[in-house]
Amino acid sequence: MSGSVPYAGPSTPQGGVTTPATQLPAIETPAGVPLWFVGAHGGAGTTTLSQLVPGSGAVSRAWPASSATCVLVCRSNLSGLRAGQAAMVQWAAGAAPSGVALAGMVVVADADGRLPRELRQLADLLAGGVPRCWHLPWVESWRTSTTPQLGDLPHAARRVVQDLVDVARATARP
Repeated sequence: MSGSVPYAGPSTPQGGVTTPATQLPAIETPAGVPLWFVGAHGGAGTTTLSQLVPGSGAVSRAWPASSATCVLVCRSNLSGLRAGQAAMVQWAAGAAPSGVALAGMVVVADADGRLPRELRQLADLLAGGVPRCWHLPWVESWRTSTTPQLGDLPHAARRVVQDLVDVARATARP
């Protein structure tokens, strides 16, 4: 799984999906933000992504309570992918707040190198349940920096961020 998988899965909630026992709550967010990064768990990477995508915002472990376009974010470890799956199923069941549009999911690498088979399979399964799925590769410089810089990113990571910037721009248009 690398880069963007354009329109891999459904773009609206689906009938017959059972609401998961664990759900993200809804919180009030400022109006006028074209794209919200929604963390499926703490430490998913929403703040880093919002720093790289102009005009976007970060919400950790919650959905915006009012109409908004969102991208779910999770880490590629087992607990991160399972949290991403629960949030995705919540959306698919129609249990996310009314007016939330899901643009996709970003799976942020939790380590350098290839994912183990079990995690790759789970990440691929999640990619089929959201409109688009991006895999953000490991970025070593983020371990020692508090302000990510687009120019410091490897080419594959820059492509993902540019896709997300394009989503934010398209969402911001009237």
